[in-house]
Amino acid sequence: METLETRAVPTSGLLYSNMAQEIMEQAPKLHPGTAYYLQFMRSDGSFRDLNYSGKSDASAGDLQGHGKRLETLTLSLKWNDPSNPYYNSPWLQSQILKGWNYVAYKGGSVNAPNWWWKAIGVPQGMAQGLILMRDEMSPAVRSQVLKKYFGSVWSPSKYDGANVTSQAPLAMIDGLLRGNTSRIREVVNRVSAELNAYGGEGIQRDLSFQQHRLNGKLNYYSGHYGLLLAKDSAQIMRWTGGTDFAFGGAAIHQELRFLLDHLQWLTRGDTFDVASMGRIATSHSALSNAAGTLNDALVDMLTLGSRTDELTSAIERYTLGSSDANSLSGSKALWRSDGMAWQRPNMLATLRMLSNRTLRPETAAGQNARGFFEGDGFTLLVQDGDELGGSGESSILPVWDWQRLPGTTVQHNGWIPNLDMFKTSTNSTGGSNLVGSASDGNYGVALMDYRRGGVSLTARKSWFFFDDEIVALGSDIDDAQASAPVFTSLNQVLLDGPVTVQDAAGRRTFELGGSASLSGGAWIHHDDLGYVVLDASSRTTVQAQMQWGGGLSLPVFSAWVDHGARPQNQTYAYAVVPGVSPDELDAYTGQLPIQILNNTPTIQAVRHLGLNQTQIAFYSAGATMIDDTTWIAVSQPALVIVRQVGDDLVITASDPRQQATSLTIDVNRQLIGPGAKWQPDAQTTRITMALPALPYQGASATATYFGLPADPIDEPAPVNAVAVPAQADAAVRTGSYADTPDGNSAELAIQNFTTGYTRESFVRFDTSAIVGEIVSAEVRLTAVSGANPVLISAAPTLDDAWQESSITWNSKPASGPEIGRASVSQGQVAAFDVTSLVREAVGSDDLFSLRLASPTQGYYLVGFASREHADVALRPVLEVITRPSTIESSASAEGESRTGLSLTLGDYLSLATSTSSAGPVLGPTMAGPSTSDRRMLRIGAASDGDVWDPSVVDLALGQY
Repeated sequence: METLETRAVPTSGLLYSNMAQEIMEQAPKLHPGTAYYLQFMRSDGSFRDLNYSGKSDASAGDLQGHGKRLETLTLSLKWNDPSNPYYNSPWLQSQILKGWNYVAYKGGSVNAPNWWWKAIGVPQGMAQGLILMRDEMSPAVRSQVLKKYFGSVWSPSKYDGANVTSQAPLAMIDGLLRGNTSRIREVVNRVSAELNAYGGEGIQRDLSFQQHRLNGKLNYYSGHYGLLLAKDSAQIMRWTGGTDFAFGGAAIHQELRFLLDHLQWLTRGDTFDVASMGRIATSHSALSNAAGTLNDALVDMLTLGSRTDELTSAIERYTLGSSDANSLSGSKALWRSDGMAWQRPNMLATLRMLSNRTLRPETAAGQNARGFFEGDGFTLLVQDGDELGGSGESSILPVWDWQRLPGTTVQHNGWIPNLDMFKTSTNSTGGSNLVGSASDGNYGVALMDYRRGGVSLTARKSWFFFDDEIVALGSDIDDAQASAPVFTSLNQVLLDGPVTVQDAAGRRTFELGGSASLSGGAWIHHDDLGYVVLDASSRTTVQAQMQWGGGLSLPVFSAWVDHGARPQNQTYAYAVVPGVSPDELDAYTGQLPIQILNNTPTIQAVRHLGLNQTQIAFYSAGATMIDDTTWIAVSQPALVIVRQVGDDLVITASDPRQQATSLTIDVNRQLIGPGAKWQPDAQTTRITMALPALPYQGASATATYFGLPADPIDEPAPVNAVAVPAQADAAVRTGSYADTPDGNSAELAIQNFTTGYTRESFVRFDTSAIVGEIVSAEVRLTAVSGANPVLISAAPTLDDAWQESSITWNSKPASGPEIGRASVSQGQVAAFDVTSLVREAVGSDDLFSLRLASPTQGYYLVGFASREHADVALRPVLEVITRPSTIESSASAEGESRTGLSLTLGDYLSLATSTSSAGPVLGPTMAGPSTSDRRMLRIGAASDGDVWDPSVVDLALGQY
């Protein structure tokens, strides 16, 4: 829990002023309702169309409505604007006070079946009106209202996620009106803890939001409960800003991350990611209201003065529309919630998949009754933001064909199961763990082994997110039980202009009422969005027709691939190209920059010729070409992005099963980089690429591998391998050992148990001998004791002047944000990316050191070999790859040592292929990596985007 800082000017008055100011900003929007409500108001302050019993959900809703109406009347009373005839009206003030008097003494208590009305709903309707009328209302009436309706507004130990933060503004208002400042402080502390909880209902490690448990699984709910948490947290952060109750920096930082690094990536214009909204998606105006709710939270956070440029851009996108100046560009792999978000200046795309780890979007309480297939690969494509209906317009959702949701592959038989997830878990989750995504922050790839209860169809589906297009592949589409055709839907949106298509039969254009049947390769254009059918076997239907539902009739554009009834081994392939005219789409199709390398049940891969990039979905161990001469193979199911930069490869990977902590990759080229080893017999480089460990399994890792010349003996090395031994290391211990140094032990012990049995270790390196451009750097530590795995975290110390002969628990230096984690036991190697630390050290005092600790409490201990260990090959080592700022002359003598500790490429390759049981020795006192059969578990390459960066995710929040 975050500790509140002491402020110099404690003032409840400022808190009240902040609340009232923020509430009054709603006046222009709500004021028009005043005249309407007054016509229903009786002389006793009640409204003739409301039921005040409070015994049913409906009557509780009326009590809430009474409070909201009084709030609207009060806004008109206090809104000083020339257009407002009610400003400072004594008569209106009298009516408002009668309204409060009525509910105080005649309104019923809340005893509705749904707990939400008593704990949140009814007080939520009354709270802001009470604040605005605080000075005009008698203390007796106010006290009676609070007693009757606010007794259950704060149950912080009972609820979590959005349910606790929805109570927070109510509890804060209740505390302020009662003069209970300890309640206000408690609210701030509890909300701070909830923002940083990372467990159960609430914000997840990938910043997606989950709420509502069912059989131990949670529902992806960023678009409703996540928005509520963001809105309520931002509101009370604004209220408390500048007061002695203000939130600390860690909580504000996390709220901004949730808003700016997640939620804003799910919206464009008036449209929010439908699949993240759960059951609320089909409620009236929910789709456009969601974007407005996000904007309200952004406006509130703008007042706090952090990340203001990003907040301003996000607000401008909502109020003014997307532009080059304010647009987003990148991708977010939502590995905790089986999703993906991709933004470019001209389009937003979101993807929602279904695994055995997550629930499908919620259908419950009579809401979202037709949303059974919403999680089955639903791919939302948004350019203008009104494709599904803008604010004040009719939404397409009532007329949607819910068996043709964009991106899904579903039997089109007209029957959609309606299972209330509040009452049953039947068919509410996926049937495979082979579902996931990978992103380097800019590009992304996702796969779904599609199988689920209640559905006989199975398929392998993948998506590839580039710059100017998204490619979707499907293979192994089977449904022997299908009684109707199986469709893969390309899109289904409101019709906006003509539709143009082209296939072997030529180009044609049609308006509302038209349709086309396309065979083989073809393209489709509608509303500046192009669709290129890439599978020659496809039978594609395109139509612009009226669709009916929910009492509405709306014009709809839709396109789908027909796989026929009872399909076997069917496939599809198409690309979505935003921001093009028909002629531009035709030119794009005539010279495709994308090449489908594989579309089989085991591998789906797409190469982008213009980006020199290949994205691959491996459903099992396998290999594929990435260009005309280079192939890549993996040892297990994986998602891989390979960007070719000259002779170098930048590889991003993740484990869709969320089980492995490393991935073995073979490439038929000589490469050097983290975990890479040249195999001369096979003429391949074998890479042991570390993947994030718990709690980040499923997240992406990125590493750069530098290409080597074919004959390293005759060519100068483009890169150098540098190995630096530890300058100092020591262990420290709590309890009676807290003042006892232990700098001469052969082991660096780490344990997080009880007092007297908690140990940490420190290791320091001197980088003064490193020259040239630092490409990458790792610290490697070998575990020599500990039969059971222990989770280890590494963090840089803030002071490198400690001495191994005197450092103790009580004198140890403080540490900064965590840089990585590894779960290791005896015989395994933990390696941590320290590239940025080495670069910083080389540019300053040449020293950096790490604090090694266990972030989770447990009985087990692990010991790493120290620099005093008898086996030199096991000692701590800093391994650095450098590149000369200016390439040296080819006249360099073979085997001649480079400046300082650098080695020639020949030396490096010789050492890297050494079979010595002790491992390669890189100098008189330099220990290299452990023997090749030891498993290396490297975690945490700091990078932009979705590559795991716990320095932002955890330690910056005061957690480790």
